[in-house]
Amino acid sequence: MLNIGVCGYYGMGNFGDELFLKTFKQIFHNHNVFPWSAFVDPNKIDAVIIGGGDLITPYYYNQYYFPPLLENHPTWIYGVGVVDHYNEDTWPAEQIDRHRQRLSKAKKVYLRDDNSARIFKKYNLHKEVKVAPDVVFAYEQPEYPIRKYAGVETIGICVSSYDDFPFQKIVNLLVKLTQKGYHVFLIPVVNQSNNKYSDYTLCKNIRNTLLESNPKAAVTLPYNEYDLEMTYSYIQSVDYLISFKLHPALVAVRNGIPTFCFSKMSKVKSLLKMFQLEEFLTDFEIPEQDMIERVFRFLSLEKDKFYNIKSQVEVVESNSMRNLLELKEDIEKTIKKGSS
Repeated sequence: MLNIGVCGYYGMGNFGDELFLKTFKQIFHNHNVFPWSAFVDPNKIDAVIIGGGDLITPYYYNQYYFPPLLENHPTWIYGVGVVDHYNEDTWPAEQIDRHRQRLSKAKKVYLRDDNSARIFKKYNLHKEVKVAPDVVFAYEQPEYPIRKYAGVETIGICVSSYDDFPFQKIVNLLVKLTQKGYHVFLIPVVNQSNNKYSDYTLCKNIRNTLLESNPKAAVTLPYNEYDLEMTYSYIQSVDYLISFKLHPALVAVRNGIPTFCFSKMSKVKSLLKMFQLEEFLTDFEIPEQDMIERVFRFLSLEKDKFYNIKSQVEVVESNSMRNLLELKEDIEKTIKKGSS
């Protein structure tokens, strides 16, 4: 049994990141997989996985993701993306160089999208990179029997607690939806008190403001508790999803649930483009009336477009699993060879 330390944004209750860790544990079920911590003895770690998520920030080298104590351990980079929110011209050369020095030591690099691969090649961050589907496509899904809201269709809402979140526009949109008879299910996906981006309070404020405008609104907000599989199952249970985040959208698409995304991020665009669903992505800074019209147009469409991608989803799931098993085999062979 190997001790495999995983470096990333873990322990903060962030939905996508915790799903990465859970999936790695499922894949490496016969090994000891755990998130890196200052309390872990680095001398007892056999291999290191850095990933997944947006861990490559070319404008700032973050030692939290690349701990100096693990720099000389056998390392694999898996399922990561390059944050491209800022223009490449603003990336300091010395920060890119620090990334290059560290990343070039990795045994292998698996990236989660083509744009990240382009950036890796452009800046020579590693001699060989491979693009693999998101780790979460290989996650063994829970089957919790979530109770449905009787008699009406449910729209799941996953928000983002960043400063630019369009609070009033979303409240006004939800007022319109509840007036049309939809049940709104606010689903917090970053629900942990030590995370400054926890979205439970935002969800509660949305619910309260919505009820002030429409006291008869059918709106649900789960208790302030965090259980990864329960949160995942909430998303699986809805009839539609409106999401500001990547991984709730991935869960919905994976389960054939019609999904509409408000995002500026290329990773969300990459997900929807994979299944020819780009028309269901828009910038949340569009005028409020445009936002309302686009969502109602989305709700009026036949659901077949999302049901019909099932075979495509299965191919992506299979590819994700195949790449993760390849990673596992490579780690096992490399460590065995090194110890012989």
